[in-house]
Amino acid sequence: MRQWGLLNWLMFAIFFMSTLSAIYSLAQIYVTEVKADKALLQFSEELSSPEYLDEQKPVIKATRFSQTHYEERPKVGEVFAKIEIPSIKLEAAIIEGTGVEQLDKGVGHYEGSVLPGETDNTVLAGHRDTVFKSLKNVEIGDIVRITTAKGTFVYEIQEQLVVDKHDRTIIVPTESATITIITCYPFDFIGPAPERFILQGVLIDET
Repeated sequence: MRQWGLLNWLMFAIFFMSTLSAIYSLAQIYVTEVKADKALLQFSEELSSPEYLDEQKPVIKATRFSQTHYEERPKVGEVFAKIEIPSIKLEAAIIEGTGVEQLDKGVGHYEGSVLPGETDNTVLAGHRDTVFKSLKNVEIGDIVRITTAKGTFVYEIQEQLVVDKHDRTIIVPTESATITIITCYPFDFIGPAPERFILQGVLIDET
């Protein structure tokens, strides 16, 4: 009888810890989504401010080797752009940097990569269980729209692949204005994921 009681307590403890872990995970996702919404609102307000509206943004015809010039790069932690993927109804803020704090607010921009619209490879990253939870549904040919103070840049997804988490061959220079979007994979993996889900596209339009 005593042995049965100990077994019950052990099972209860395991169940209790699993429940606490699930609640904690849900709470973390909720907090992250709140931070992401706040960051997106912050960027939207900045974009509609008099300082931005007073700037003259000429329409630039997109080319394979398009080049957009930024007077200065955003600081780490700064919300400087908005990403939209209409096919999965995604709209999120882009923050400079890919640390924990930045990815908690939305999509992170690798500091070593060029800014949206510039020639070369613009690299973005985000969590698979929050901002990029629907990224697996993006298909070849889908559109990615990025808005910054310099204008709106439209990319077309041309490649989808999965690589090992240590693979750095996709974060390389390119001759054209390219975007690389990265998240952990598999999407339903529990714990640190062993692979990375990659989307790559090229700039097809800008205004």
